[in-house]
Amino acid sequence: VTKANHTNPTVSMLVGVRTSGYADPPNRDGTAALCARVLDRGTVTRSADAIADDLDGRGASLSVVAGRHEMALAATCLADDFSPVLALVADVARHPRFAEQEIATRRESLITSIRQEEDNPASMAGDAFMKALYGAHPYARKVRGSVASVEAIRRQHLVRFHQKGFDPAAITIVIVGDLDEEAAAPIHGAADEEEDRRQPQQEERADRRGDERPRVAPGDDDRRLAPGELDRRSGRPDLQALRARRDPGSGRRGAR
Repeated sequence: VTKANHTNPTVSMLVGVRTSGYADPPNRDGTAALCARVLDRGTVTRSADAIADDLDGRGASLSVVAGRHEMALAATCLADDFSPVLALVADVARHPRFAEQEIATRRESLITSIRQEEDNPASMAGDAFMKALYGAHPYARKVRGSVASVEAIRRQHLVRFHQKGFDPAAITIVIVGDLDEEAAAPIHGAADEEEDRRQPQQEERADRRGDERPRVAPGDDDRRLAPGELDRRSGRPDLQALRARRDPGSGRRGAR
């Protein structure tokens, strides 16, 4: 999404990713929060110092935040520096290094923040309210995690979280500032190329899933249920039953 605004010679960009604390793995609350703190601390081709020097030299800024549903990278720079800064932001979002030393440093920083909030009655009251309201639902999780959960997060957890969540299809880029909307055309072109590249892979995975026949648990009876007939045995009259049949010759049950 692009919007021209020529009030001043700057450009602001926001890279929104549809993953965050809600997607933290079990017993690893705070994974998104730690990922956000480490994300801009080096990429495969740039060190953390190189990123900081590049931004400082251009008078640009970059921040990464994690919420309950989304993570976001926000950057602001002069219009003349738009292309190199956009390339840097894209590199940070797509190719983080997750260096062990940076993870250890940022983990300690996050734990310090958690302990400070544990001394804040208002913060603790808010956490207790969310837990009482949502129980076992992911909404009850603390985005920042707990000391125990953050200490349990390792590099492989961050890498897996990033690989799963930072899918191009889950990323939205918003650019506002002193540029013509045509200047963002290469971004749209790159997105289209990425989608074209991913499409055959998605179709192949869908075909494989179609070949897999879900099994009915052993012990179910052979009563045939017409498509759309309500299965009263489930205790959930809102669930639609599938036609169950025995797979001839194999002794297994499949579903149609």
